[in-house]
Amino acid sequence: MNKIKLILLEDDPADARLIKEMLASAKGVSFEIEHFDKLKNVLERLSAEGCDLVLTDLHLPDSQGLETYLAIRKQAPALPIVVLTGSYSEDLGIEAIHEGAQDYLLKDDLSSSFLCRSIVYAIERKKIEEDLRIEKDELKDAVDRLKTINKELKETQNKLIESERLATIARVAAAAHETRNPLAVIESITYYLNLILHESAPEVRNKLSQIDDAVDRATLYITHLLDFAKPIIPDLKDLEVNGLIEECLKKIPEGMLAGIEIETDFALMLPKIKADPELMRRVFFHLAQNAVEAMEKVKSKKLKVKSEQEGDFIKIRISDTGKGIPEENLLHIFDPFFTTKAKETGLGLAICQRIIAAHQGEIEVKSEVGMGTEFVIKLKRQ
Repeated sequence: MNKIKLILLEDDPADARLIKEMLASAKGVSFEIEHFDKLKNVLERLSAEGCDLVLTDLHLPDSQGLETYLAIRKQAPALPIVVLTGSYSEDLGIEAIHEGAQDYLLKDDLSSSFLCRSIVYAIERKKIEEDLRIEKDELKDAVDRLKTINKELKETQNKLIESERLATIARVAAAAHETRNPLAVIESITYYLNLILHESAPEVRNKLSQIDDAVDRATLYITHLLDFAKPIIPDLKDLEVNGLIEECLKKIPEGMLAGIEIETDFALMLPKIKADPELMRRVFFHLAQNAVEAMEKVKSKKLKVKSEQEGDFIKIRISDTGKGIPEENLLHIFDPFFTTKAKETGLGLAICQRIIAAHQGEIEVKSEVGMGTEFVIKLKRQ
């Protein structure tokens, strides 16, 4: 090992002289010692480079106890520090170790070989610690980069999946658009046949009624498909949420509301939001109507709508006491074409989610079988 450049901080001249003599007599290693008796002088010295280790007493004219070590560590965090203590203050040495000192030595137990070995080991340990710290930082940076790359890959994958999905839907929508014309012809023919048949041929009229229903369902399906395929660009206006929700509730057919208790809990002085009234009306009405339909076969029927402000956001909660949604279905509730209803397109909730996303908002669902379902919409307020 080359000559070790050491700073000795010791205010007792006798102790300082003894330590210098021990280091001078050490075998296999030589020391270049700079001696100081005040902390402030050492701190000034440490502002420059060219030192391998600090060997310091803790009790000095201008600093006492653990504060001496902490001040040196703050000034030179990468430098190994060995603490000197008397037997009466061994606890301070242990505290210094806990704070990061490489070693503490009792002045009464010092010997040349012991002191020299402690200094050499302290320097090596500190070097290993620094190498490990650098490797840890590099590893953390590598992990962070991998996380970033993984996130970017997932985002790219999702974009590709979404792009392919929308492209497929667009092709299907184009074909669906062409299907509208023959459906219109079929609808016109059944209407004409109904007019000329009057009350005769009830069996035929029943078949025509079935055709009408099938045409209506197909037309609705095509409408939803075309709506889902086209981009959603909101026409943003100042919107008062509570009033729009009340309007949507009034549009639910009275026949569907038989036996249902409707409870509204609207926050007073709710700030307006920037949103497209027609699109939001579609979302609120669809969710409310879904809630009503979910309670068709249950005894306790309660539709609850709540609005509240949460920080910079407005939350709208629409809940029911219906049959609930099984956990396996919750995972797909917003997937296009997913439905458990025989006469539904499976696009309603998917369109709702796209509308909320187009408003930079969020929609989530919570449900428990036999207890009911709650949809929560989160939109940024003005």
